[in-house]
This record gives sequence, structure tokens and C-alpha cells, in this order.
Amino acid sequence: MRIVHISTLYEPVGGLEIAVRKVAENQAWLGHEVHIITSDQCDERCVMKFNGSVYVHKALSIKLGYTYLTVPLARVEKIIKNSDVVHGWGHNYYFVYEMVKRAKRLGKFTITYFIGVDYLQRHYNPFMRVFGYWYQRFVTSRLIEVSDLALV
Repeated sequence: MRIVHISTLYEPVGGLEIAVRKVAENQAWLGHEVHIITSDQCDERCVMKFNGSVYVHKALSIKLGYTYLTVPLARVEKIIKNSDVVHGWGHNYYFVYEMVKRAKRLGKFTITYFIGVDYLQRHYNPFMRVFGYWYQRFVTSRLIEVSDLALV
């Protein structure tokens, strides 16, 4: 099976990114071909290989102030088109939403891992509490529409 994971950030940033790597490595160990698409500032030629069957594709993107507002510029439809499953990690990231939406348009089975639902409503920063929470609700509702399976 060909599995594509979408993660705005990639390790060694934090727990989510480490979880993506561990899940991908275990899936590869089970015999699957696994790809990870991340938004790090690099073009699609910047590809690394782990354990022979986990590929990390760093897609060119623009980060608009906050990491949540990362907009993908690279066309990765070739990678997504050859997959069986596309799994987005983190529902607050526009990058994840855009990639999962592209996968859905290509007729792929999509999964989204919703983490920390509505947490921006109680954020310490008043700007994030108001505008971040509105943005979070907006992106979450859109991701629900394009996800075949929601993990919470």
C-alpha cells in the first residue's frame, strides 16, 4: 500500500512531527511504501530517504507570519495521485487542509488527525483567542468536509 502523510512541520520540531516519523517508519517496516510531504522551505527536488521506503518531500511554501498560515506553492499531485491513502496531521494548518483537499479531488481516501480541537478559544494571546479561534473553526469545518475518516 502507498501511504502519504501530510505534516506542515517535520522533526525534530516536536511531538507531532516525531509521531509522524515513527508511524511512517513502522508502516514501512510492515512493507508499505510511505511518503511524507512537509512544508519546509525547499523545492520538491529536496527529497530524503529513510529505511529504503520512507520518502520525505519538502514542498515549497510560504509562511505568512504564523505556522498555521503556511500556504503550499509546490505541485505534489504526482505523489498524491500514486497513493492509496492520504493522512493529514493537525487540523489547524492551512497547508494540511490544502493538501488533503487536493487528495480528495483526486479521489483518494483521506484521513485527518484532529489534535487539540478548539484550544485557541482559550489561548493566552488575545489576538490568537479572537482571530485564531475563528480561523481554527473555519479550517476545521473545511477539513471535516474533505476527510473520509477523522481521528481525534
